[in-house]
Amino acid sequence: MLELQKGLSLDRLKTFCLVVRAGSIAAAAVNDPNQQSQFSRQIKELEEVIGKQLVRKEGKEIKPTAAGLELAALAGGFFAGLDELGAESSNRPIVLAGGESIMRWVVLPGISRLTNPMFRWNLRSVRTQRTLDALMNGTVDLGVVRGDAVTEDFVSKPVGEIDYIWVFPRKLLPGRTASGIYDAKRLPFALLAGDGKLARQIIEAAAKNELRLDIRMELESFSLLLEAVKTRNLGAVVPEKAVGELPQDEFAVIEDDQLAIPPRPLVLVAHAKTYELRPRLRKAFEECARILA
Repeated sequence: MLELQKGLSLDRLKTFCLVVRAGSIAAAAVNDPNQQSQFSRQIKELEEVIGKQLVRKEGKEIKPTAAGLELAALAGGFFAGLDELGAESSNRPIVLAGGESIMRWVVLPGISRLTNPMFRWNLRSVRTQRTLDALMNGTVDLGVVRGDAVTEDFVSKPVGEIDYIWVFPRKLLPGRTASGIYDAKRLPFALLAGDGKLARQIIEAAAKNELRLDIRMELESFSLLLEAVKTRNLGAVVPEKAVGELPQDEFAVIEDDQLAIPPRPLVLVAHAKTYELRPRLRKAFEECARILA
């Protein structure tokens, strides 16, 4: 144990955290050849001390292994905790990440109501798995993600859920009413790309209720999906909180239990080890959980 502690020099640990956050040795060293050699040597020495592989190369990038992620979280939380003892720490923003729809319709409306001068916020739109990875390597402080994605590596607290609803331009529906959805011969439709579970739920609900969806477009975010609907040429399933952006006289909201898409529970998360080591982060976590719940 003493030999391990001796080998875990602060300089090596700082280098390792820097490289993990930067994504490559070259980026961390700002393309300085001498510093690149130093960083490579320090990481190799750290791996020898730990007795495990901490990083692997993927092209020009450096990806931490499972052991590397654990070390980065522990060391990053330690250094961040030390930084919080300094006077300048109160000016550093809390980095909060989550999926684009979560940030737009859940986090931003809530976080904008926070008036505690102790905190400034840096909001980032990042998909769930990348948010969790960023919490592990220390580039993000807090995240709002799907509840089913969280593992025991994280502290979490429920902060509501995202409800989904079907919307169609009235001009596409017989009689221009919501009930016309069942009489339409063809329903031009747009899907969210990259979310296979949601797409399956939509297609299964349509098939069960004999809706004739004509998938015309797939878009990578709910913001783009909503803009596609606003062209009045496509229907879609969107977050219920987004429906207020559509004029009621031009768009029909389909509130039929037979077509209901299960809501997604959301949780506020922080990496467990970082949470333990950073008192200011714990306060930010509780403040954020209170306003978002």
